[in-house]
Amino acid sequence: NQSRLRRLAPLVEKGALAEEYIFGVEATLRESQRALRENQGRLQQTQAQLDQLQAELSQHQSEAQRVEIAAQQQLQRLEIEYGNLQAQIAETSTLLQAAKSQLDRTYIHAPVAGIVSSLNINNIGEVAQPGQTLIEIAPTNARLVMSGQLSSRETGLVSAGMPVQLKLDAFPYQTYGILPGKVLSVSPDSKTTSNNEVVYDVEIALERDYVIHEGQVVPLKVGQTGRAEIVTQQKRVIDILIDPVRQLKTGGINL
Repeated sequence: NQSRLRRLAPLVEKGALAEEYIFGVEATLRESQRALRENQGRLQQTQAQLDQLQAELSQHQSEAQRVEIAAQQQLQRLEIEYGNLQAQIAETSTLLQAAKSQLDRTYIHAPVAGIVSSLNINNIGEVAQPGQTLIEIAPTNARLVMSGQLSSRETGLVSAGMPVQLKLDAFPYQTYGILPGKVLSVSPDSKTTSNNEVVYDVEIALERDYVIHEGQVVPLKVGQTGRAEIVTQQKRVIDILIDPVRQLKTGGINL
């Protein structure tokens, strides 16, 4: 170094050291100084690169934090929106169920499939009274019975199981013959007709649900009318008016 050169200079003047040695030391000093400057330059360059990387890292961290905050905010908004949609769906489902229930109450649903045999309300807007029979239905594939009215004078002579001879209006007995049957039941309570006649309802079971003409089987239909002659012990034949043929299982179905 330079301080060493200063110490060696007097020795050179006195001839104790050769000048070549001094020149070598000076050359070494210059090389060391050059290497020092290069290292300092590389150090500064490295420091600059380090500072740039640090700045980029800080920028990326800030960007990542900003993205994370934005994502959390978006997630919160979606959760709120999801909750609102669930509430709307629940409310809509409740309203839909109420509407369906209200719609169901506007219809009368038959408990079985069949044919309407009696309709007791005919006008649009007509008010139905509590307990009123609106429609009578003859169930599909049920046995046929005839329902009629028996005069109160004859009630004591008629009981279940008595034989009956049926004459249907749609099938003249002179051509189709008489259809056999039996008394199925007689109502325990009487009622008064429009002619002020006291009658009892009677049901007659048919032995078959068809008539035969010229070898052809002709099925009976719900709603057909006729007369029934009940054979009793005291009287040979009792004529009773028969309501339309009804197709019943056990006493009828009222809606």
